[in-house]
Amino acid sequence: MVVRSAFHQPPAQPSSHPVRLRPTHRGAGRIDAKVRQVAEALDLDDRLDQSARRLTADDKQLISLGRGLVRNDVAALLMDEPLTVIDPQLKHSLRRKIREITEQFQPTVIYVTHDQYEAMSIAQEVLVMKDGRALQQGTPEQLFEAPSSTYVGYFIGSPAVNALTVDREAGNITLGGRTLTVAWDVPKSTTEVQVGVRPEYVKVVTDPGPNTFPAMLRGVRDSTARSAYSRWSWPAS
Repeated sequence: MVVRSAFHQPPAQPSSHPVRLRPTHRGAGRIDAKVRQVAEALDLDDRLDQSARRLTADDKQLISLGRGLVRNDVAALLMDEPLTVIDPQLKHSLRRKIREITEQFQPTVIYVTHDQYEAMSIAQEVLVMKDGRALQQGTPEQLFEAPSSTYVGYFIGSPAVNALTVDREAGNITLGGRTLTVAWDVPKSTTEVQVGVRPEYVKVVTDPGPNTFPAMLRGVRDSTARSAYSRWSWPAS
């Protein structure tokens, strides 16, 4: 109820409430200075006295973030799908702004999202969950380069990882009868082995070598500034 009623007041008032209610931060001058500092960082300093009804949805999300930043005793900021209601055209700039603000003020932020782009662009560390269970935790680079499961491999990265089932022959990992060099040792007790291949790392080469396979290129489409190989026939026929 307090948060809902605060949205009908100018941003400066609800933003300062967490500070004014703490006895250790008494003093109008210090409170206003803190609010002005945070508002300037959020690019809201010219709208502090504006009616909340005239603010955009992304402005209101930034104000919610500012309420946590004006306090000095906050252990963590909790953000649950904060960009869900934001116009898609504004999401990119708001992601960048949230990242800039968190780097400037250094708060601990727990950010919940179903959007991998938000997670990868904002977070320093990502925890992937499914059905209430934690699957893998690490930096965005770690989750992209070394997913612990096919679910993480599919979820992180666009396009998703290609999971190829391979064979074990005389202690070697093979695909289509050709030996693969893999990044990790595969436990002998493992019955089914899959190799994850990121499309970004597939290259067309003219000479055979380690981890190369014959294929027939059947189509090429232009994607932004680079070519994307859209159709393959493997093995080559």
